Amino acid sequence: MKTITPKNALNERMLYLIDSNHFALKVDNNPSRDKIERIKQSIIRKQQLFERTIQHYKKERSL
Repeated sequence: MKTITPKNALNERMLYLIDSNHFALKVDNNPSRDKIERIKQSIIRKQQLFERTIQHYKKERSL
């Protein structure tokens, strides 16, 4: 008997949606230089946003 946990349920639902909508999952083992740069820039933006969020909450706590 298979135990369904919330994580397993989500995974099962995702696999069902992928299968039922005929999506193809593809792993890109050779990303282009442009794609790598976009990923790097995305990570940098997210880090900056995270840092600004932390600073914002630090200011609020000190008030």
